Amino acid sequence: MKALLKATIGINVEIKKGKEMAKRELTCACCGESAGQWEQWHNQDTGFGLCRKCADWIAKRTMFGRPDPQGNPLELSKTYGLPGTHLEPHYYRHLGLDFAIVAEFPDTKDGTSDANAFMARFPNHGVLAVADGRVIVARVDDLGVCGSTQQ
Repeated sequence: MKALLKATIGINVEIKKGKEMAKRELTCACCGESAGQWEQWHNQDTGFGLCRKCADWIAKRTMFGRPDPQGNPLELSKTYGLPGTHLEPHYYRHLGLDFAIVAEFPDTKDGTSDANAFMARFPNHGVLAVADGRVIVARVDDLGVCGSTQQ
């Protein structure tokens, strides 16, 4: 790891119990298909969110041969919310449990800086793992699910 990460998820994590918003069935604002049952993100019209397929497409698209700034997890979260809370996440298996990946960044100096900026904006998130050349960020109160999801 080339730079110091400011936050990590450890064994003794303080779990903050806050008021969780009601989940509702959402329609994808991009393709019009079902986006699943998630909390409403304040920056979307009521009843709309983003499906996993469109989230992946947005994260990988480019404009004029350069990566689109919306592909950055911090930029994506400003418009569509957080995976695992406002849209379907990918999962990472750690210690036999599956954790929702909220954001991931390359394990580089710039990636670490971006991960720290993300965690500064969303303080109830931390580093779950640094593996396979990526920094994986999850919610600190995610206790993981025992083997019921896919990576």
